[in-house]
Amino acid sequence: MRADLPPTSKSPARHALAHAVNREQVLEALGPRGGPLVDWLPGAGAFDFPALDEERVRDWMERGRLGQSFHVTLTYDADGTGAAAARLLQGQWSRLGMYAELRPLRGERASRELLSGLSHLALVEAQPWTDEPAGAMAQLVMPLRGPAAAAFRTGWRTREFDGWIAPARGSTAPDPAAAQARLREDLVVLPLARLPWLWLVREGGTAARFHPRFGPECAAGPWPPASPEASAP
Repeated sequence: MRADLPPTSKSPARHALAHAVNREQVLEALGPRGGPLVDWLPGAGAFDFPALDEERVRDWMERGRLGQSFHVTLTYDADGTGAAAARLLQGQWSRLGMYAELRPLRGERASRELLSGLSHLALVEAQPWTDEPAGAMAQLVMPLRGPAAAAFRTGWRTREFDGWIAPARGSTAPDPAAAQARLREDLVVLPLARLPWLWLVREGGTAARFHPRFGPECAAGPWPPASPEASAP
């Protein structure tokens, strides 16, 4: 949920949208492609998913002075997993006065929209660079300057997690449970399901190191690289 575009720049709008989601129906729509997500950030314990609650939806809309209804746009990859859930979410929201205009896109158009478009909501498939909490947070927190580090833009800027994603000398990494509670408080991202992933590694290849913000440390050069023995005098 874009934190830099109204109305989702308002926390009450994000909370209203979250409390209108029936996650069981979403998982049913995904079928075998999706499973329930229990834990989100490594080491943080179970994620407290917002409960489906019509009264809380109305309360958040009133607190945010959003009126009786508001309009958002929802982008998703027309060929991706999110296509199975987009219309279902649209129906769940519209029942409570939140109208989502669907924007199914493909290929380069989808990539551009997720990174620099004006859609308020996006259904994305995301895999952190690392299994550490920093790998997930680096995708969600926008750098102070420059583009997003992930394949999507949240527009959420905060210095609270610099201890993970931009560590300086003497900085302390946040507690995973506290960080997950902060994500639950702001709801810039709502984890709907866990998808099966495969990570392929070439046997005998050089392992790349990963930075939580900038991804794998890769360098361009001739292939195959010269072995140390070949260059020795």
